[in-house]
Parts: sequence; C-alpha cells; structure tokens
Amino acid sequence: YLRNSKFKTAEGDMHTAADLTAQANHLGVTIQADIIKQKLPTNNGGYTAVPAPVGGTVVNIPEGAETVNTGTVNNYYYCGTYYEKSDGSYTVVQPTAGTIVDKLPEGGEEVKIGDVTYVKFGETYYQPVEVDGKNKYEIALVEKE
Repeated sequence: YLRNSKFKTAEGDMHTAADLTAQANHLGVTIQADIIKQKLPTNNGGYTAVPAPVGGTVVNIPEGAETVNTGTVNNYYYCGTYYEKSDGSYTVVQPTAGTIVDKLPEGGEEVKIGDVTYVKFGETYYQPVEVDGKNKYEIALVEKE
C-alpha cells in the first residue's frame, strides 16, 4: 500500500489513484519484492506529467517517438517534447519553427491570433496544415504583441 500524507490533496485521496498504484507495482517488481499488497484503483490523477526541461538529457527516448525534420537536422518528437541525438544520448531541445508533426499531445488550447487559428501547447504554437492529403501540425513562430 502507498502511505504518504501528501497523497491526500484538495482533489481527493490519491492513495488509490491508478497512476500511483501502477508505479508502486512497478517499483515492487523492480526490487523483486516477495509480496506486493495493493488496493484496486478508485481514481486517477495521482501525479501530473510535465514537459521535459530544455537542456535535459536522457539515454533513451520514449518508445513511439517520431522522427521529425527541422530543415537542418532530424530531431525526435514525443508528446510535445523534442529531442536531438548527441554523443550517445538525447538532449531536450526547443522546437524549431517550420517543423511538422503528425499529432499533438492532449492539453493544447486553441488560440486565434488575427485571422489564424493555432493550437498552443506550453509555449509552442502549432498551425494545422495539410501535407499530402493528411492533417498535420506545423510549429509556427508567433510574435507576441
């Protein structure tokens, strides 16, 4: 069982949140625990996923990351985060204007600037475009007034 007073939040008691119980099961298996006690999940939202910080490095990128061409180099894109391969690892980089991705992560908000509608995710603006008959999203450089 998870036991931590900080799991009781204004949103509810997160001790039985699906994402936290799954993480606890993973840790139990990782340390080869003899017994893992668990309760069935009753809610969700035990933790909030946040974007990876620019400049951070990882050894492996998430499975399912797509290769995107920035115009000068191939980067890798997954759920709003862009990675560039360097010296056996991957560095989180700023998105490059003009880069086209197939899909956006959940949580983007529609923003209209002038006559153009964008989808804003974090600080990045995406403009819906059609490429070879398929709907995609192009990173747009938006000047704030």
